Amino acid sequence: MALTEEEKKERNKESKKKWYAKNSEKVKENSKKWREDNPEKVKETKKRFRLKKGIKPIIKLTEEEKKKRNLESTRKYRLKKGIKPRVKLTEEEKKERKKELGRKWQKENPDKVKKINRKWKNKNIEKLKETDKKYRSNKYLNDSFFKLKKDIRSIINQSLHRKNYTKKSRTHEILGCSYEDFKIHLEKQFESWMNWNNKGNPKDGKFEINKTWDIDHIIPLSSATTEEELIKLNHYTNLRPLCSYYNRWIKKHHLEENLKKDLVDNL
Repeated sequence: MALTEEEKKERNKESKKKWYAKNSEKVKENSKKWREDNPEKVKETKKRFRLKKGIKPIIKLTEEEKKKRNLESTRKYRLKKGIKPRVKLTEEEKKERKKELGRKWQKENPDKVKKINRKWKNKNIEKLKETDKKYRSNKYLNDSFFKLKKDIRSIINQSLHRKNYTKKSRTHEILGCSYEDFKIHLEKQFESWMNWNNKGNPKDGKFEINKTWDIDHIIPLSSATTEEELIKLNHYTNLRPLCSYYNRWIKKHHLEENLKKDLVDNL
């Protein structure tokens, strides 16, 4: 019995479905290859399809045009939602806002800050030393009070190095006692490992606990605000022997943290 035209169409349609199901991967591969080999034809086909469906053609924008479009979209969205428009900040205002956010983050994350500071310090020891050196040199030239501190320290150290000074000397006037009395005053406070041979910088340049010692001010010189107070704080009763490691690294740690902060802020 002969098939009608409608039945033939249905039979062919069914055959094509079965063939496609059996060869779908091959068809996809061939289609992909054809699209890659015929980009212009693909483009033209898409154009005709969009035109037939009444879809606006795609216009390729430049990066500047995309930026303007996105800004306009954002402006409309913020206006629709009742969000206040953004105020364009100056470079100085941006810098200050960045610092403020940084300070806030540091306050909220003290443990992370300590970890970052330790890591930064270990990687930038030489940079810190150089910055400290420049800072002190500049301070010495431009700050008379700082210069006086350094000069007094130098006078005392030189007198101790000579192992003597007279009653009429500037050292006697500052310390308020003779060389022998000052020496006895320090020795009374010696820890078991301390002696006059391990005072000052270690020979190998490595600062370690209970290795060398310095003369330390019990009430720090930084608390002095006048020359008179500075002289009083250098009286022998305010001086003691202290482990160099503690004096130069633990106590000095705060100075290095401030120097690091100044460096980061000025990057």
